[in-house]
Amino acid sequence: MDFLGQTTRKYNGKLLIRPTREAVRSPPGKLREILRTFQAGPGEVLGQKLNATVRGWANYLRHAASAATSGSVDACGYSTGSADG
Repeated sequence: MDFLGQTTRKYNGKLLIRPTREAVRSPPGKLREILRTFQAGPGEVLGQKLNATVRGWANYLRHAASAATSGSVDACGYSTGSADG
């Protein structure tokens, strides 16, 4: 069952909560958009925008069983940021 960006299902008596595919695809696109928008601006403002965005996603998805998903989103954010530098 999909609800608010998370998929829930029961497996061997345990409740598994994982982020939906759409919720996982959203952060990299948003990070790229922020990087393009604030590319010529001061780095302080860019850092604040990126920090707020990543912190929001982390807090929203923190209860989901998604260590591998979090790692893939983190890697995408790192590669997106380092490609511009």
